[in-house]
Amino acid sequence: MNIICANTWSSRAAGLLTRPRLKVEEVLWLNPCHAIHTFGMTYPIAVFFLDQHLQVIDVRSCVKPIRIAYCGRAHSVCEMLAMKDDQTEFVSSLLTATLLSNTAT
Repeated sequence: MNIICANTWSSRAAGLLTRPRLKVEEVLWLNPCHAIHTFGMTYPIAVFFLDQHLQVIDVRSCVKPIRIAYCGRAHSVCEMLAMKDDQTEFVSSLLTATLLSNTAT
């Protein structure tokens, strides 16, 4: 997984709108964040809401353009290409492990 960190106000505000379409292995990590929108997006995304310990607490596998996704308990959010519901458990585990290993260094 290639984690792209958006941890400033301007990088979180720009989000995916100013970036080329995500690749399968790319993840945009918005930190801190508890809500996202897909206004201006041209493709659906998967949204993983994380708590302060980087554990996935909620998942939206396919957020279509012109939508809002919110989780009040979230501390940060990861966005990636939309996926099937049956893929989210594996991706959640991989995502948490990757984020934990990246923040430990």
